[in-house]
Amino acid sequence: MEVVFALAAELRAGRPPGRALALVADTATVMRSPLYEAAAAVSAGSSPAVELLRIADLPGCAGMRAVAAAWTVTESVGGAIAEVVDRLGDVMDGELQSRATLDATLAGPRATMGLLAALPLLGLALGQALGARPFELLVHRPIGWAMLAAGIFLDAVGVMWTRLLVRHALR
Repeated sequence: MEVVFALAAELRAGRPPGRALALVADTATVMRSPLYEAAAAVSAGSSPAVELLRIADLPGCAGMRAVAAAWTVTESVGGAIAEVVDRLGDVMDGELQSRATLDATLAGPRATMGLLAALPLLGLALGQALGARPFELLVHRPIGWAMLAAGIFLDAVGVMWTRLLVRHALR
């Protein structure tokens, strides 16, 4: 995201695309090498959109795909690419903040899921500590086997159901 904002600033300053990419590469840490390669290719005549698509294929750089698409559109119809890239950066920032808020909101249900999944084991340990010997029932008797199988099944269904709810909320 910082790369997108830096690229927008360099373009808004009137720098040509190759030079803008090189200046952004100077300040980038993780994406330095791919940005330098893209800057060299653009300076040699390659399309900035093509080079940004190449960068978008790298892990963690999928946001550059939107920048490349915007660049393609502004090249074909004309327009100020700097403003479009800047707005894309704002959208990406908002999306990242929304994702962080959602992850923080879902931390409680995830923790509850883990606690509820572990409670039967805690109950068995507590029963064993008090001398009730629940493991003897569960392991050595047919009714215990049925109860153990039902407990494991219901616990697994509960964990899968909660994961499904959380995954659905993340969409």
